Amino acid sequence: MGDAPVPELEAVLDGGAWDVGTVFEGSPAPPGPVRLGRNVCYVVLAVIFNQELPVGSGIPMTGGTLKTLEAADAESLQATWWPGDPRSLPLRSPDILPVLDLAARYRRSPAHPPTLPRELPCSALCLRLLLPFANAAGRLWLLLATSGTPHLPVVACDASPSPSRLRSGLRPARAAPAAELLAWEAQPEALGLLGLQHRAGRCGDTDGICFNVMLSVPAGSQRDEPPEPRHPALRWWPVRDEGCGAASCRG
Repeated sequence: MGDAPVPELEAVLDGGAWDVGTVFEGSPAPPGPVRLGRNVCYVVLAVIFNQELPVGSGIPMTGGTLKTLEAADAESLQATWWPGDPRSLPLRSPDILPVLDLAARYRRSPAHPPTLPRELPCSALCLRLLLPFANAAGRLWLLLATSGTPHLPVVACDASPSPSRLRSGLRPARAAPAAELLAWEAQPEALGLLGLQHRAGRCGDTDGICFNVMLSVPAGSQRDEPPEPRHPALRWWPVRDEGCGAASCRG
């Protein structure tokens, strides 16, 4: 792969972590370190299945600590194992139902191995983009950033998104830099999350998260060579070593 970052590529494809560094491609640039309790708040949701019950019933967790019956108040719904259809749950909002359905489908037929966050500090909320391009002849390219040591492009998420973008999650954060970095009418689509890296720091300047995301070229946008990047620090690297994650990049 020439000067391509083979160790970084292999680590990311394996669900591992790699140092983000301090250089970000595109805009917006991080305004400063992400600090929990000051300018960012993370909400973690889990669906737990009880293997002892006949149907593997699940329970939606909505808080960090379950209240006892004695400590219950007007906001307490309490928690219990639910053996039936989740749609019949007495929910205040149905927004959790797609999450329960996703968890149930993963439990029946996992689409990927179990993945846990890798402990590696990051000062920003950002995305590491893995974007391969393959033509009809089977040639493969990989989009790399060339500022400093060649690496996979890392873009910072908007630090002050509008309410509509907040409701849309990370999709706009992924689409905006892709549109800015590539002269491409059909924008790349996200195939999935390869992994994420995070480790909260005691000094308060390493509370960020880096999401390692794999993108794909949309169907119908096939061409002989990849489009020229708009960003001067980006370049397509031809992949010549089939052992360096080439099979995974081809999908």
